[in-house]
Amino acid sequence: MWKYILFDLDGTITNSGEGIMNCIRYALEQMGHEIPAEQTLRKFVGPPLVVGFREYTDLTEEEAKTATAKYRERYQSEGLFEAYVYEGFEAVLKYLKKTQVKIAVATSKPEEYTERILEHFHLKEYFDVIAGDTLKGDRGSKQAVVEEALRRLNVTEQDKGTVLMIGDRKYDVIGAKSCGIRSLGVYYGYAETGELEEAGADYVVRTTADMLEWFEQQIPETPCQAMSDVDNTQQPASSQISSYNKKIGKKWTAIAGGMLILGIALGVGGTLLVQKQPWSKITQENTGADYDANKCVRLGDYKGIKVSLAVTDDDVQQEIDGLIQDNVTYEQKKGTVQEDDKIYAKFNGYIDGKKVDDTCGEEVIELGSDQFVKGFESAFVGAKTGKQITFKINIPKGTYGDDTIDGKEVTFKATVKYICGDEIVPTWNDKFVQSISDFKTAKEYEADIRTELAKENENNKQDFAWTEVLENAKVKKYPEELLEDAKQEVLQGYYDMADMYGMSHDEIFQSWGSENEEDFVKNELDEQAKQAVKEKLVVEAIAKAEGINYSDKEYKDLVAEEYQYNTEKYDSEAEYEKKNRESLKDNALSSAVQKWITKHATFSK
Repeated sequence: MWKYILFDLDGTITNSGEGIMNCIRYALEQMGHEIPAEQTLRKFVGPPLVVGFREYTDLTEEEAKTATAKYRERYQSEGLFEAYVYEGFEAVLKYLKKTQVKIAVATSKPEEYTERILEHFHLKEYFDVIAGDTLKGDRGSKQAVVEEALRRLNVTEQDKGTVLMIGDRKYDVIGAKSCGIRSLGVYYGYAETGELEEAGADYVVRTTADMLEWFEQQIPETPCQAMSDVDNTQQPASSQISSYNKKIGKKWTAIAGGMLILGIALGVGGTLLVQKQPWSKITQENTGADYDANKCVRLGDYKGIKVSLAVTDDDVQQEIDGLIQDNVTYEQKKGTVQEDDKIYAKFNGYIDGKKVDDTCGEEVIELGSDQFVKGFESAFVGAKTGKQITFKINIPKGTYGDDTIDGKEVTFKATVKYICGDEIVPTWNDKFVQSISDFKTAKEYEADIRTELAKENENNKQDFAWTEVLENAKVKKYPEELLEDAKQEVLQGYYDMADMYGMSHDEIFQSWGSENEEDFVKNELDEQAKQAVKEKLVVEAIAKAEGINYSDKEYKDLVAEEYQYNTEKYDSEAEYEKKNRESLKDNALSSAVQKWITKHATFSK
């Protein structure tokens, strides 16, 4: 499991090509040097400046250092903000902040500039560490920058298998390898075709959307975040805090990222969510089930359906409401903490007298909510604001996924900063918008929200279309054997996650809202299994009616893509394909059908 994620800056977080190339031109002009073609200038995005000047011009080492100084003359005054954040990248950061990983920047750009850029684009708060070069060039190679990031993150040799470097150039891949960590290359930046693979990248993605999906598969979010995002609505906006329930709260699970249950279409909050995992190991062949999908399901409209991607006023308002709730603060009261109080506290954890960063935090805690490990919330009852308290907690195995913490006794030193009184809810107006963004008016921000939502809808149009197809279809008969096997797959998925995180079966079901396993079986299991079977029947019926199938290339591409999420379980891609062939075929067919539906649909905005 990944515990540390390192990001390059230029070409990975921000598209800074314009600013960098303008400053390269300026530096070379000042030195009376010929300006290379733009294709060559693009290559300067990524490597250390001295390396770029040496590699892509005929400057000597000393001349390259002079050119770097000239470059910075313009860069610090003009070029710094001639950039923009790649579309969809902040969504990646938001997702990662819902998990237990630590996030860092490892860039050849000087730290001073890097921090200013991240502050300018309101991204600095996402990162635990920002490591870059010095203005003197003391960390002039990518390896040196990565090493510095690892040092600040307190990464040990044993931890290196849990570290991932992400970047858009070969220098990022080579720097990662030099430090003994794995790398993920991104092709939406400045890499030339094949550059990342030739450098030895362990994984490659094409877009920020691909990267988000990859992380959703690799790193599940915490249950309280996945189900309700409770803490996001409780945290004061002025505080740069780390969400404690990502660290010591109830053990987390995520059906979308970890369960092997059928690629289920689960109804959550009235919205049908279509999972993209292989939906099942259940097939007509291996269950012995005798059924004809066309006789079991009545297809509604599916060919040439009209799908609206329009952003409604309600959609915009929902985003606004979220921003307001994210910035709620509280009346700050003094006194003695009582049961069921909501408090704002700072806490540090120690094992054998040594401070452990992952057990430290500063945030709102709602006593009695059971969002945290047993005994943690109740330890604050009776504490006085402003006075430090000390208490010990035995951390259950599976809480952190870290053997240096799980199963150990942690001594906490904590201080209640204040008891939360009434909520102070901000008003959506120009002043509030200016305090949380670069926009001058609420109207401008609302227009930007609408634009971003429209982009998201366009990117997700296949899901919109498929969801409508599923809603239009009606199951006439659930094949009994198929349904019973689906129930077993659903349960097994939960059991697998319980084993993974060291939880009992009842605990895993409780984390998803049921009282225990018996309650889940009685009230939830049948519906989840039916949703899974319905999707399978719809896929098979449409495929048969329209003669849809997948090509050998599509199947091979799918196997290769999904194998990269399972490399630790299988010795080779061939072994993975052999042992999961039926589920992979199901997934390939489902993908082919959904693409066909999208191709024949009409979308309106």
